[in-house]
Amino acid sequence: MKVVVFGAGKIGTEYYLRHVKTYRPEIEIVCFADNNKAGQFITGKGIYRIISAKEIKEVEYDSIVIAMSESNGSHKVYEQLINDGIPKEKLILLTENDELWVEILAGRILYDESHPRVRWLRNFALYLEEQGIGGAVSECGVNQGDFAYYINLYFRTRKLYLFDTFEGFTRKDVEAERDLGDNMFLDGMFNKVGMFSDTSVEIVMKKLLYPDKVVIRKGRFPETAEEIEDRFAFVNLDMDLYLPTLEGLKFFYPRMNKGGVILCHDFFRYDLPGVKKAVSEFESLEGSLNMVPIGDFCSIAIIR
Repeated sequence: MKVVVFGAGKIGTEYYLRHVKTYRPEIEIVCFADNNKAGQFITGKGIYRIISAKEIKEVEYDSIVIAMSESNGSHKVYEQLINDGIPKEKLILLTENDELWVEILAGRILYDESHPRVRWLRNFALYLEEQGIGGAVSECGVNQGDFAYYINLYFRTRKLYLFDTFEGFTRKDVEAERDLGDNMFLDGMFNKVGMFSDTSVEIVMKKLLYPDKVVIRKGRFPETAEEIEDRFAFVNLDMDLYLPTLEGLKFFYPRMNKGGVILCHDFFRYDLPGVKKAVSEFESLEGSLNMVPIGDFCSIAIIR
């Protein structure tokens, strides 16, 4: 079967490298297509040219796989190709093929062990063991589980709570962020209800090496944290926005064991100003916090 992959970004290339080459060798990738990268090439176990949408009609193919991460973008391309005269029956939306979508995303890890945040986490996990600091671990804002993979790996004997809506930013949290009136956020890419909705519990769980240690709490925080009585040694707070970050600090900080850390991601991002505001506001309520950057130009560690 001859296939054109529309989307020459991460998902498109992952579809080719992980799915086609690993599981479906009978599929022949004719070429990639992309609205923004025509004339370039993709290299893997071969060299593939990237053509424009208009050039697809000149290619012999059986189907076109629209391999993009966001459903809205995928549907726009779907309508674009239909308007260009491509038959509907030849189009496959990767985001709507649940089994294949989970397989592709579950097979990719955004970070590797050279990433500064991953290296810090590995060292901190060893430090906790050496110091005998007990407690569960958690991540709030899991997305596709790329960092949760390493939390689960390095803290493999500890219970891991994963909090996420698995439906992206809620309207309530985005509206609260907009009310802050910061132009960096208002004009930026994160000002969108449903941002980071391209995930699922199934994608995350398939990535994890020790799933028996994982407790999924799906929904809006802090409602999903009700009745949790555990103490914690490490929490990755990666909820991007002011209101959930503040609620995360209020919930976890009094439950941290001495020597434990809340790692507050996006603290240094100018287009997510609500994170720093939440930390500042929490500090005004709690008193001076013991904080230190970890060297990834993004996160700050709050040490209990």
